[in-house]
Amino acid sequence: MTKKRRIWNVFVGLILFLFAQILILVPMEGLILTIYILTIGLCIRGFAMLGFYFQMARSMVGGKIVLYRSIFYLDLGLFIGEVAADLGVYVILCTATINMVAGIFAILKARESMKMGSPQWKASISYGVAMILIVLVMILSMVIQHEPTAAVYAYAVGLIISACQRIIRAFKKTAMVYIQ
Repeated sequence: MTKKRRIWNVFVGLILFLFAQILILVPMEGLILTIYILTIGLCIRGFAMLGFYFQMARSMVGGKIVLYRSIFYLDLGLFIGEVAADLGVYVILCTATINMVAGIFAILKARESMKMGSPQWKASISYGVAMILIVLVMILSMVIQHEPTAAVYAYAVGLIISACQRIIRAFKKTAMVYIQ
């Protein structure tokens, strides 16, 4: 990981901490702000990946995956932005879905790392399990209490966990492989 990427990961981790604090202090207003920023971020990422596809990835092996991912990010960003207009259960379900997908991908990454013999699999599997548990807390709080505040707090805990993971990963040494 380059120094620029390390600084970026620390910066993003601190921003995630800031959003988690906003969500804890003012849950519903913070959720609206987070949803709009998530919408803008997903749309920007989708457009950037779409631009990368048209500039370079369409002539690469596996370039269609870049196209599909860019369309997925754009679609998800626009969908969350549209649903955010009538804030309610749908927004909580969207954030729960995003956390669930992140948890599942982290567990799949941990399984792959474990097969390769990497010691990184423990951190990935703990992150994945934590994300899935947070999703369960979010859904159970919506079903039992019919109040989204507890779900927003659970989402804030998920943001804190993600921020800690990013900051820790930024300060971790990376192995350099030299090919002779």
